[in-house]
Amino acid sequence: MTIRELIKLFSPQRGRLVAASLLAALSMIFAFALLATSGWLISRASQQPPVLTLEVAIVGVRTFALGRAMLRYSERLISHDATFRGLAKIRVDLYDKLETLVPTRLNNLRNSDLFTRLVFDVDELQYFPLRVALPIISGILSGLCAVIISATILPSAGATLAICLVASALFSVLSASLIADASVENTANERARLRNAIGDLLDGMADITNFNALPSAFEKISNHESSLNRITKRLAKAAGISNSVQSLFQGTCIVITLIVSVNAVNTHAISGVMLAVVVLLPLATFESIVSFPTAVATYKQLRGSSNRIQEILAIDDEEIDSDAVADRTSEGDGSNHQLNSKIQSITFNHVSAGWNAQHTNIHDISVHLQSGATFGVIGESGSGKSTIAAVLLKIIRPTNGQYLINQIDVRDIPMQELHEHFIGVNVNAHIFGTTLRENLALAWMRNDRQPTNEELCSALKLAALDDWFNKLPEGLNTYVGPNGSKMSAGQQQRLRLARIFVANPDVWVLDEPTEYLNTSLAERVMA
Repeated sequence: MTIRELIKLFSPQRGRLVAASLLAALSMIFAFALLATSGWLISRASQQPPVLTLEVAIVGVRTFALGRAMLRYSERLISHDATFRGLAKIRVDLYDKLETLVPTRLNNLRNSDLFTRLVFDVDELQYFPLRVALPIISGILSGLCAVIISATILPSAGATLAICLVASALFSVLSASLIADASVENTANERARLRNAIGDLLDGMADITNFNALPSAFEKISNHESSLNRITKRLAKAAGISNSVQSLFQGTCIVITLIVSVNAVNTHAISGVMLAVVVLLPLATFESIVSFPTAVATYKQLRGSSNRIQEILAIDDEEIDSDAVADRTSEGDGSNHQLNSKIQSITFNHVSAGWNAQHTNIHDISVHLQSGATFGVIGESGSGKSTIAAVLLKIIRPTNGQYLINQIDVRDIPMQELHEHFIGVNVNAHIFGTTLRENLALAWMRNDRQPTNEELCSALKLAALDDWFNKLPEGLNTYVGPNGSKMSAGQQQRLRLARIFVANPDVWVLDEPTEYLNTSLAERVMA
């Protein structure tokens, strides 16, 4: 991702970031002025003039000292506020995009990798305005101002300062870049690999232990950690060399400035009192460029994180279901609602569909269902049963044919509105690591009130979970564990089915609803 694209991500906060940059530059200028005024005050005071001639300088020292602190605080406040606002906007855009991609277009991403992109990679972007853009912009502005001030007092000193500043910035950045090479850009990817390896270990600890695969899992984590350590050491080495280069140029600049200033005093081009001002100014001015190498290295690291985010944000609009846009358009005015009544009919006209463009799982299916109908699909594994369920729920769209609901093309029905009438349940439905009540209330579709205990218990009874539930001391407040780990597989499946009894939608889409259930329980639930 280029600098222009990174700037575009924070473009809504452009005004705040510009203000923060100006405040940062002004804070540095106040620091220069503080040192220069202090130097003049000490030099002039050594001549023991009337105290009134020093009053302006004394007030200036106080003003610049207090002003620098206030400007620094204001810059931090505004820049961090703008950055966090920008991060919030990026996260919203990312979630809006993900809404159109779940679940079919995220099959190539691990859960841990997706989590890393949503959390850590987005967090990394905060360093672009704070450690890249602001230091460079404020450094250039304040450095230019210092050169102008120095040149106004003594042109040769101003020229020396300008040359040494530019040379120091270029050589320190180049030296840091040569050491912190392109591999630094892979920092985000390497961190993601490390988190993936740790996530795999934690998620599959039981199986990894059973198959005695812990050594290889630890070795994989250790390799990724070693790679990150090498990158960190390379960055530290680059920072050390760049600081040395800047110190060398700073010392050279001070020595040259001192020589030309002494000559200027001898020729009466400037007064002896101004000698301290001219010589001390470079000492403070080099602070404006000290963060340039770090900014360049940070930018290289950010490119990895920003590219991983951009992979999701930059998906062509043609590949994205327009539902998210339709959902946002329909908020508040109801103008985009198509299903104004219960579902009366579902029609497949020669529908073909698949989970990817290269493979079609179902071919030329035609069926017409009226309200109250029950339709079952039986077939061997891989025959397309789950694909039909996914088409019904608009998780995937037909590649050929037409899918109509109440004689309305499903493409014209927003996903959010569709799911007010359609609910799907499958064996992979997630069970949250919370209470039984919250896992059931998740499916409640009425906004005017919360479900009562009687309604939730009725759903458990219909799902044949009443015998187990009646033995629970804490009832609906029972903690079921992460992924329902405190429940058996059959109990987990019946909890998933209980949700659809709580929701009671117009259309029930059940994919392998009796998985893990014995014959008697399966017959009871299906009845």
